[in-house]
Amino acid sequence: MLGAKPANTLMAQKNDKLFYQNLPVHNITLYRRIIGRLLYLVNITPVISFSVQFLIYFVQAPSKLHHQVIQRILRYIKSSLAQGIFFPKSTNIQLKAFSDSNWASCITTRHSTTSFCIFLGDSLISWKTKKQSTISRSSFEVKYRALATTCCEIHGLYIFSKISASKPTMLQASFVTVNRQDI
Repeated sequence: MLGAKPANTLMAQKNDKLFYQNLPVHNITLYRRIIGRLLYLVNITPVISFSVQFLIYFVQAPSKLHHQVIQRILRYIKSSLAQGIFFPKSTNIQLKAFSDSNWASCITTRHSTTSFCIFLGDSLISWKTKKQSTISRSSFEVKYRALATTCCEIHGLYIFSKISASKPTMLQASFVTVNRQDI
């Protein structure tokens, strides 16, 4: 992959073909080795966490399409080698958290995805992308679950790392606007 052309994006938006069960199985050992190495990279490259978690779903029987997605992730990593997490010397000590979710994002199980990132000043200190354990009935329920997960992470940061912020925590979550006739 050293001679490969760098990619600007991790994955294509339409991934429906990846869920087909009748695709021929590709080299399972190679797929698992690369996934293991990508899991290690998730600790220092949070941008790839969703894509890697998505590909873990297919670790039992990966197809050539799944291998192509891995190659795209590796090409993306090649294009973003100069990027990283920066901790400036002087910064505003305020926790900022951003929460988002995707309702029924998994085609086969209909589970939703929760994701958040938390900044201390301008530096990213915590992030997560995970499938929710329950199936939600509405997008509101998904958003509130994501918000609750983010609040628990913020609370844990205050308690376990003894962060004493000079300003209150700012939390921004994405919510869907509901009209009265929709209720």
